[in-house]
Amino acid sequence: MSIAEIAEQSVPFALNLNAKFRNTRLRTGALISGSSGWGEFAPFPEYDDEVCALWLAGALEAAFGAFPTKVRNSVPVNSIIPILDVEQTILTVETAVQNYGMTTFKVKVSDTGPESLVSDEIRVKTVSETLSRLGVAGKIRIDVNGQWSVKEAIHAIQILDQAAGGLDYVEQPCAKVSELIELKNRIQNWGAPIQIAVDESLRMSAKVDVDEIRSAADILVVKAIPLGGVQRALDIVNEIALPAVVSGSL
Repeated sequence: MSIAEIAEQSVPFALNLNAKFRNTRLRTGALISGSSGWGEFAPFPEYDDEVCALWLAGALEAAFGAFPTKVRNSVPVNSIIPILDVEQTILTVETAVQNYGMTTFKVKVSDTGPESLVSDEIRVKTVSETLSRLGVAGKIRIDVNGQWSVKEAIHAIQILDQAAGGLDYVEQPCAKVSELIELKNRIQNWGAPIQIAVDESLRMSAKVDVDEIRSAADILVVKAIPLGGVQRALDIVNEIALPAVVSGSL
């Protein structure tokens, strides 16, 4: 089947989100039906052709390929807390705990506004206090999406680590791998160094520099479809040989 034929029979979708996420309230994409099942092609509008090609490869793997042999029957799942107000944050945590038994929460931070860090501190503290009230010994992670400089990261991480009562890890605090390496080296001197996870540095790279990623990260955040599919994602994890957290791509 040609790409033209695949495009012809694909099913476009546009779904409203419950809350604003990545500056959008509408998620768009296309579903592809193949001999193996359904694949989803849904790169974000700002991505270039090179990045989108990997998303297409991931979709085609699901629709026409074969997944690697399954090695477990279940995985623990974290809840993602978008940039919400305090009341919405409390409700989201309560729902995740009470309805789904979740104990790990990834809080989106750094909306680039002038009072962003003040707001982030309040929201992270709200998650921590809500978990304590519910009697949950949970974990809190933060996702910065590369918005901080090294200087900003050093300042913000200390504040948010205290607000969380100890962060599990910080995901993509800076945009550039060189910045992440500098940040990691500088926080090694802290009494309790914070783990750094990489997402965009892995997912948005045309060619992954294994040595650089190892120097920059403690944890890999792995999104299978944006990396080109499940098998390629596994190959990357095995090559870099760092602990990995598998994540969705909305």
